Amino acid sequence: MTDGMSLAQSQGMAKPVRYQVVLAKAAPAFERLPVPVQQVLRLCDGTRSVAEIATLSQLPRERTGEIVRRLLTSGVVSPAAELPRRRRITPVALEWLQPPVPVNVPANVNAFSDDEESFFARSIDHLIET
Repeated sequence: MTDGMSLAQSQGMAKPVRYQVVLAKAAPAFERLPVPVQQVLRLCDGTRSVAEIATLSQLPRERTGEIVRRLLTSGVVSPAAELPRRRRITPVALEWLQPPVPVNVPANVNAFSDDEESFFARSIDHLIET
């Protein structure tokens, strides 16, 4: 449990904790931190667990866990809120999101019949109540 995981998490019973930077505390301290700690801090984006941070930082998991724990106790990082579950998009929604298929209408073909053209050419003033 040196990497910030609870007993339930180490046994695969729960999701791993994800860590995020507390900007108000991290910004003033960043320049004074050792380079490996800066690397770990940059990876605390609210989406990564200690294991993921260790993999990306190329530091041993135990060392990464110790760095995250120290950052956590100093208030520079905090556990991130759980990410909302993404729903699968339905086929109907996916079809709706696709751009419409262009309809090829020959230029010499009128879109309306002669009756429709004459209907739309007339004034609608007689329909307006005064």
